[in-house]
Amino acid sequence: MHLSPSALFKAAVALAAAVGCAALSPVAAAAPDAGSRVSLSVPRVSLRVVPVGGEDKPAFVSLAYPQTTDGKLAASSTDKLNVLLKLTDAATSLPFTAQHVALAVANLAAGRAATFLLTSSSEKGSYNLALDLTSEAVLQKLSKPSGNHSLTLYISDARAEPFLYHLGFASLDTSLVPAIPPTEADDVFEPLPPITHKMRPAEKLPAAAVSYVFTGLTLAPWLGLLAVWAMLGANIRNLAESPANFVYGTGFFGALAALLVVFYLYWTQLTLFQLMAYASVVGLFTALLGRQALVSRAEVRAKLAQ
Repeated sequence: MHLSPSALFKAAVALAAAVGCAALSPVAAAAPDAGSRVSLSVPRVSLRVVPVGGEDKPAFVSLAYPQTTDGKLAASSTDKLNVLLKLTDAATSLPFTAQHVALAVANLAAGRAATFLLTSSSEKGSYNLALDLTSEAVLQKLSKPSGNHSLTLYISDARAEPFLYHLGFASLDTSLVPAIPPTEADDVFEPLPPITHKMRPAEKLPAAAVSYVFTGLTLAPWLGLLAVWAMLGANIRNLAESPANFVYGTGFFGALAALLVVFYLYWTQLTLFQLMAYASVVGLFTALLGRQALVSRAEVRAKLAQ
């Protein structure tokens, strides 16, 4: 029996796909008998050529086994070839999920084929493949030169008879699109003109007399406090009347000074929460020492009255 070169090529592709699917199947060794295997059917296959730019309308071909494309499909290296199929049990027409579904794209001129696996979708028995001809990785798998390519569908499952569906031929442009060199208008990485920084002239300071006036206004409350103390006859002579009076009185004045230091630190570096923490501690000691100072002073007055 004599076979033509094209027939030998198709037979070799079919044998390679069948052997590859059987090797990939994890349950191939435990496959059921041939008599109990189901027969598969492909009631619908959709082939769509979608331009990437979206300027042209997509080319669409819908097939049902054993129909073929009759050479109606043509895709360039700037298009996408989308394949969508529905797989069913031939006896019951129920959706069937196969273990391996692959599309062989064979270059008739080069005598070489590339295989692409279809992925199952959310709907049972539905498979799809998006063959992006704009991708350099996909074009590297496809054989050169551009021209007619044979599209063959291979389906393998341990529960079913191997299924082969020759979808027909499609004219594919497998040449890489040369990259367009960037122009000067597109080049964003270019030297910028030098930046000349002009220093702002220093702001004029207010007159020294104005600074002194505001400094005096800031110290005026303290001066007023000292004046009121002098009017009331405040003095520290009574601190030495008893040891307790000296200790508590000196401690009270020291706590007041510590409070002033805490407020000064809040003005220069402390936060509000730090001020509340430190002031609460120092204020507690100030209140206790002030009370004891008053008690000791009252005791001294009581002794003098006797």
